[in-house]
Amino acid sequence: MAGRALPAQGRAGSARAGDRQQRRGGRCAEARPGRRVLARVLHDPTTLAANLPSAGPPGSVAAAADGSIAAFVPARRALSWQLTDPQGVAVVRERYWLTFQPGEVRVCGSCHGLSELDQAGAGQPQNTPQALVERINGFMAEETFSGIRKRKGQAVTYDLRALVLAIHHEAQPEPGWHRLTMLLRSEPNATGRPDAVLKALALDDKLARIDRLGCTFAESA
Repeated sequence: MAGRALPAQGRAGSARAGDRQQRRGGRCAEARPGRRVLARVLHDPTTLAANLPSAGPPGSVAAAADGSIAAFVPARRALSWQLTDPQGVAVVRERYWLTFQPGEVRVCGSCHGLSELDQAGAGQPQNTPQALVERINGFMAEETFSGIRKRKGQAVTYDLRALVLAIHHEAQPEPGWHRLTMLLRSEPNATGRPDAVLKALALDDKLARIDRLGCTFAESA
């Protein structure tokens, strides 16, 4: 989610998941009439492990200096979120429950979209979302990153990170789009694919245009 510069550092986006709770605690497998969905701090272990570390409240991701946020969230769960101050106190609360499907990517250039100008009198954000840059840097800082591909109908696990030499974010070719340039490696048993990198960065490869610009050959040792 793109954004504008924040007046204070240390803000975070804190997510809430809707759980069906029994009277004495514990989660209901099936909802019964009159049962209320209660908001709980995001606690899905797979989701928490996929997001970058945050010094904010539990279940939160850090808001970058430009106000942008990038986060993994669990699929097929009622979700809501809020923007907090450096002390973890809610400043802006989402007023609706939303649900995402597996693999779905939502992008918001500014809250509620723009007809012409936003509440501050500015147009569509043109800055590079710092949260996207931080996610790229986080991927490149990993020593290994497991990918899965099909070989003869069987799922094979490989190290995707070892096949990615560089990723750079360039200027936006047009509003709402971003251009990434990648330098990928091809080995006898595995090939770095841009669509696999996009999935690793939680970017929707179905909405991407991929252009192969060149191929560099190296002499064998």
